[in-house]
Amino acid sequence: MDLQTIRTLYRYSEWANERLLQAIKALTPEQIARDFGGSHRSVRDTFAHIAVAEYLWLERWKGESPTELPDWHSTADIAGLAEELRKVARERNARLDRLSADDLQQQFLSKNLKRDMTFELPVGMMLLHVANHSTYHRGQLASLIRQAGGKPVATDLTVFAAEHGR
Repeated sequence: MDLQTIRTLYRYSEWANERLLQAIKALTPEQIARDFGGSHRSVRDTFAHIAVAEYLWLERWKGESPTELPDWHSTADIAGLAEELRKVARERNARLDRLSADDLQQQFLSKNLKRDMTFELPVGMMLLHVANHSTYHRGQLASLIRQAGGKPVATDLTVFAAEHGR
């Protein structure tokens, strides 16, 4: 794993989040809130899960150990969640810009918010996990958008690469 790949992966993830956000914005409030019975129930709650997970991992990377979810997790609408996700991206990108290749190998110690579990892994693996986690849930969102009657958008890495000349 190298630093340029990590940075590209996060540029892709931000691009995919924004594309998906446009598909979500085309839904009605009722479609966004509809309970589909999945692990995060609705389009809104699944998008909130992505935003809060990226927030929590950034806080952990900064050396913080959040013990509860931020208030906006349950109160923000889609626009508010999108803004929180953008704040995380801006701060994370500033940290990524200062990161060295050696930093990717440094051990990262964190405590899971829901389980009484502490884990240690390299910073690079943590960064891969966060990007992969968001990709997984964007796939769920595409399915929920379709079930709600909307039209999901392509968020494949290959589409990003073709659009950005990579």
